[in-house]
Amino acid sequence: MAQSVHPMSIRPLLVCFLTLAATAPALSQAAPAPDNAVPTGKAAGREGGLYLGAYFFPPFRRDWGAVAAIQTRKWYIEASWQKANHNRDYLLDQQLKGEEGARREKAYWDGYYAHLAVNGISRNTGKHGNRSYLGVLLGYNPRTFETVVSNVWDENNTFLGIYEFKPSETRYFLMLNMGQHLHYRMLAADFYFSMGGFYSRSARGNQAFDNDNFSYERNLLKRSGSRFGFAMRVGLTAGLQLNTTLPR
Repeated sequence: MAQSVHPMSIRPLLVCFLTLAATAPALSQAAPAPDNAVPTGKAAGREGGLYLGAYFFPPFRRDWGAVAAIQTRKWYIEASWQKANHNRDYLLDQQLKGEEGARREKAYWDGYYAHLAVNGISRNTGKHGNRSYLGVLLGYNPRTFETVVSNVWDENNTFLGIYEFKPSETRYFLMLNMGQHLHYRMLAADFYFSMGGFYSRSARGNQAFDNDNFSYERNLLKRSGSRFGFAMRVGLTAGLQLNTTLPR
Protein backbone atom coordinates (compact mmCIF):
# COMPACT_ATOMS: atom_id res chain seq x y z
CA MET A 1 0.00 0.00 0.00
CA ALA A 2 1.50 3.30 -1.01
CA GLN A 3 2.29 5.85 1.66
CA SER A 4 1.39 9.51 1.13
CA VAL A 5 3.82 12.29 2.03
CA HIS A 6 2.50 14.80 4.49
CA PRO A 7 2.80 18.44 3.30
CA MET A 8 4.47 19.48 6.57
CA SER A 9 7.48 17.21 5.78
CA ILE A 10 8.24 19.07 2.50
CA ARG A 11 8.21 22.61 3.96
CA PRO A 12 11.66 22.41 5.76
CA LEU A 13 13.37 21.16 2.60
CA LEU A 14 11.84 23.97 0.55
CA VAL A 15 13.04 26.62 3.05
CA CYS A 16 16.61 25.27 2.98
CA PHE A 17 16.68 25.28 -0.83
CA LEU A 18 15.50 28.88 -1.09
CA THR A 19 18.02 30.03 1.55
CA LEU A 20 20.98 28.46 -0.31
CA ALA A 21 19.85 29.93 -3.62
CA ALA A 22 19.73 33.43 -2.11
CA THR A 23 23.19 33.26 -0.44
CA ALA A 24 25.12 31.57 -3.26
CA PRO A 25 25.92 34.81 -5.23
CA ALA A 26 27.26 36.53 -2.08
CA LEU A 27 29.48 33.55 -1.29
CA SER A 28 30.92 33.51 -4.79
CA GLN A 29 31.84 37.24 -4.60
CA ALA A 30 33.56 36.79 -1.23
CA ALA A 31 35.64 33.83 -2.44
CA PRO A 32 39.44 34.45 -2.06
CA ALA A 33 41.49 35.32 -5.15
CA PRO A 34 43.91 32.67 -6.45
CA ASP A 35 47.54 32.87 -5.39
CA ASN A 36 48.77 33.96 -8.82
CA ALA A 37 46.39 36.90 -9.10
CA VAL A 38 47.89 40.41 -9.09
CA PRO A 39 46.43 42.43 -6.17
CA THR A 40 44.52 45.50 -7.23
CA GLY A 41 46.15 48.81 -6.35
CA LYS A 42 49.69 47.38 -6.64
CA ALA A 43 51.94 47.81 -9.65
CA ALA A 44 52.78 44.69 -11.60
CA GLY A 45 56.48 45.53 -11.49
CA ARG A 46 59.37 46.69 -9.33
CA GLU A 47 60.29 50.24 -8.47
CA GLY A 48 63.39 51.55 -10.24
CA GLY A 49 64.96 54.82 -11.21
CA LEU A 50 67.50 56.78 -13.21
CA TYR A 51 69.77 59.34 -11.55
CA LEU A 52 71.48 62.08 -13.58
CA GLY A 53 73.82 64.30 -11.57
CA ALA A 54 76.86 66.57 -11.59
CA TYR A 55 79.84 66.91 -9.26
CA PHE A 56 79.62 69.71 -6.69
CA PHE A 57 82.26 68.79 -4.09
CA PRO A 58 85.06 69.51 -3.34
CA PRO A 59 84.16 73.10 -4.34
CA PHE A 60 87.75 74.35 -4.46
CA ARG A 61 88.72 72.08 -7.36
CA ARG A 62 88.53 73.11 -11.00
CA ASP A 63 87.11 69.76 -12.09
CA TRP A 64 83.67 69.28 -13.59
CA GLY A 65 81.82 66.17 -14.63
CA ALA A 66 78.62 64.15 -14.69
CA VAL A 67 77.28 60.90 -13.29
CA ALA A 68 74.47 58.56 -14.36
CA ALA A 69 73.09 55.69 -12.27
CA ILE A 70 70.48 52.99 -12.76
CA GLN A 71 68.62 51.89 -9.62
CA THR A 72 66.57 48.82 -8.75
CA ARG A 73 65.45 47.42 -5.42
CA LYS A 74 68.76 45.56 -4.99
CA TRP A 75 71.32 47.33 -7.20
CA TYR A 76 72.75 50.80 -7.75
CA ILE A 77 74.93 50.81 -10.90
CA GLU A 78 76.79 54.05 -11.56
CA ALA A 79 78.94 55.40 -14.40
CA SER A 80 80.88 58.65 -14.14
CA TRP A 81 83.13 60.94 -16.18
CA GLN A 82 85.00 63.93 -14.75
CA LYS A 83 87.30 66.44 -16.48
CA ALA A 84 90.39 67.37 -14.48
CA ASN A 85 91.90 70.83 -14.96
CA HIS A 86 95.27 71.84 -13.56
CA ASN A 87 95.23 69.48 -10.58
CA ARG A 88 98.26 69.17 -8.37
CA ASP A 89 100.10 65.91 -7.75
CA TYR A 90 101.54 66.10 -4.24
CA LEU A 91 104.11 63.36 -4.96
CA LEU A 92 103.21 61.43 -1.81
CA ASP A 93 105.17 58.40 -2.98
CA GLN A 94 108.34 60.50 -3.20
CA GLN A 95 107.64 62.12 0.16
CA LEU A 96 107.37 58.68 1.78
CA LYS A 97 110.75 57.78 0.28
CA GLY A 98 112.22 60.88 1.90
CA GLU A 99 113.23 62.50 -1.39
CA GLU A 100 114.55 66.01 -0.87
CA GLY A 101 112.21 68.76 -2.05
CA ALA A 102 109.29 66.43 -2.77
CA ARG A 103 106.99 68.27 -0.39
CA ARG A 104 107.69 71.66 -1.99
CA GLU A 105 107.69 70.53 -5.60
CA LYS A 106 104.62 71.49 -7.60
CA ALA A 107 103.51 69.15 -10.37
CA TYR A 108 100.25 69.94 -12.19
CA TRP A 109 98.33 67.77 -14.61
CA ASP A 110 95.28 67.76 -16.90
CA GLY A 111 93.20 64.77 -17.90
CA TYR A 112 90.02 63.04 -16.86
CA TYR A 113 88.69 60.44 -14.45
CA ALA A 114 86.07 57.80 -15.28
CA HIS A 115 84.63 54.92 -13.30
CA LEU A 116 82.03 52.18 -13.19
CA ALA A 117 80.64 51.20 -9.78
CA VAL A 118 78.39 48.21 -9.07
CA ASN A 119 76.73 48.63 -5.66
CA GLY A 120 74.27 46.60 -3.66
CA ILE A 121 71.58 48.52 -1.81
CA SER A 122 71.43 47.85 1.92
CA ARG A 123 68.46 45.91 3.29
CA ASN A 124 67.92 48.49 6.02
CA THR A 125 67.30 51.20 3.45
CA GLY A 126 64.96 53.78 4.88
CA LYS A 127 61.89 55.36 3.37
CA HIS A 128 61.45 58.74 1.69
CA GLY A 129 64.11 58.07 -0.99
CA ASN A 130 66.95 57.30 1.42
CA ARG A 131 69.21 54.56 0.03
CA SER A 132 72.56 53.43 1.42
CA TYR A 133 74.80 51.30 -0.80
CA LEU A 134 78.07 49.36 -0.78
CA GLY A 135 79.99 47.95 -3.72
CA VAL A 136 83.07 47.84 -5.94
CA LEU A 137 84.44 50.66 -8.11
CA LEU A 138 86.69 50.32 -11.19
CA GLY A 139 88.33 53.58 -12.28
CA TYR A 140 90.53 54.93 -15.07
CA ASN A 141 92.59 58.13 -14.88
CA PRO A 142 95.03 59.30 -17.62
CA ARG A 143 97.18 62.30 -16.68
CA THR A 144 99.31 64.66 -18.76
CA PHE A 145 101.66 66.86 -16.75
CA GLU A 146 102.92 70.32 -17.52
CA THR A 147 106.31 70.54 -19.18
CA VAL A 148 109.10 69.88 -16.67
CA VAL A 149 112.63 71.28 -16.90
CA SER A 150 115.25 69.36 -14.92
CA ASN A 151 118.97 68.83 -14.48
CA VAL A 152 120.05 65.34 -15.57
CA TRP A 153 123.03 63.17 -14.51
CA ASP A 154 124.14 59.84 -15.90
CA GLU A 155 124.82 56.67 -13.90
CA ASN A 156 128.38 57.88 -13.19
CA ASN A 157 126.99 61.09 -11.68
CA THR A 158 128.23 63.14 -14.64
CA PHE A 159 126.15 66.22 -15.33
CA LEU A 160 124.59 65.97 -18.80
CA GLY A 161 122.68 69.23 -18.95
CA ILE A 162 119.18 70.69 -18.61
CA TYR A 163 116.39 69.01 -20.54
CA GLU A 164 112.65 69.33 -21.04
CA PHE A 165 110.21 66.53 -20.29
CA LYS A 166 106.50 66.02 -20.89
CA PRO A 167 105.55 63.40 -18.26
CA SER A 168 102.36 61.36 -18.42
CA GLU A 169 100.75 58.75 -16.22
CA THR A 170 97.78 56.37 -16.37
CA ARG A 171 96.14 55.00 -13.22
CA TYR A 172 93.79 52.04 -12.86
CA PHE A 173 91.70 52.00 -9.69
CA LEU A 174 90.07 49.25 -7.65
CA MET A 175 88.20 50.59 -4.62
CA LEU A 176 85.55 49.78 -2.07
CA ASN A 177 82.70 52.17 -2.74
CA MET A 178 79.97 53.27 -0.32
CA GLY A 179 77.52 56.12 -0.01
CA GLN A 180 74.06 57.49 0.64
CA HIS A 181 71.58 58.41 -2.07
CA LEU A 182 68.77 60.82 -1.18
CA HIS A 183 65.92 62.01 -3.35
CA TYR A 184 62.71 63.92 -2.99
CA ARG A 185 60.42 63.85 -6.00
CA MET A 186 62.70 64.81 -8.91
CA LEU A 187 65.59 66.25 -6.87
CA ALA A 188 68.43 64.02 -5.66
CA ALA A 189 71.86 64.09 -4.03
CA ASP A 190 74.52 61.43 -3.57
CA PHE A 191 77.22 61.38 -0.88
CA TYR A 192 80.06 58.98 -1.73
CA PHE A 193 83.26 57.65 -0.20
CA SER A 194 85.72 55.26 -1.86
CA MET A 195 88.95 53.75 -0.60
CA GLY A 196 91.35 51.29 -2.19
CA GLY A 197 94.38 51.25 -4.43
CA PHE A 198 95.65 51.88 -7.95
CA TYR A 199 98.15 50.53 -10.43
CA SER A 200 100.08 53.18 -12.38
CA ARG A 201 102.13 53.34 -15.56
CA SER A 202 104.34 56.42 -15.97
CA ALA A 203 106.39 57.89 -18.82
CA ARG A 204 108.90 60.73 -18.55
CA GLY A 205 108.07 62.15 -21.97
CA ASN A 206 111.61 62.31 -23.39
CA GLN A 207 112.79 59.39 -25.50
CA ALA A 208 116.44 60.15 -24.79
CA PHE A 209 115.86 59.29 -21.12
CA ASP A 210 113.42 56.38 -21.30
CA ASN A 211 115.32 54.11 -18.88
CA ASP A 212 116.49 54.23 -15.25
CA ASN A 213 120.18 54.83 -15.98
CA PHE A 214 119.87 58.52 -15.21
CA SER A 215 119.12 60.66 -12.18
CA TYR A 216 117.00 63.81 -12.13
CA GLU A 217 116.58 66.95 -10.10
CA ARG A 218 112.78 66.90 -10.33
CA ASN A 219 111.10 64.27 -8.15
CA LEU A 220 108.28 63.73 -10.64
CA LEU A 221 110.82 62.20 -13.04
CA LYS A 222 112.11 59.79 -10.38
CA ARG A 223 109.00 57.65 -10.50
CA SER A 224 109.48 54.18 -11.89
CA GLY A 225 107.60 52.95 -14.94
CA SER A 226 105.00 51.07 -12.89
CA ARG A 227 103.93 51.20 -9.27
CA PHE A 228 101.07 50.62 -6.84
CA GLY A 229 99.56 53.23 -4.57
CA PHE A 230 96.77 54.09 -2.15
CA ALA A 231 93.65 55.94 -3.36
CA MET A 232 90.69 57.62 -1.69
CA ARG A 233 87.84 59.79 -2.93
CA VAL A 234 85.01 61.60 -1.17
CA GLY A 235 82.45 64.07 -2.42
CA LEU A 236 78.92 65.00 -3.43
CA THR A 237 76.89 64.94 -6.61
CA ALA A 238 73.43 66.45 -7.12
CA GLY A 239 70.89 66.30 -9.91
CA LEU A 240 67.59 64.80 -11.09
CA GLN A 241 65.85 61.58 -10.06
CA LEU A 242 63.56 59.91 -12.60
CA ASN A 243 61.50 57.10 -11.06
CA THR A 244 59.93 54.33 -13.10
CA THR A 245 58.49 50.82 -12.80
CA LEU A 246 60.63 47.94 -14.05
CA PRO A 247 59.09 44.75 -15.49
CA ARG A 248 59.22 41.63 -13.35
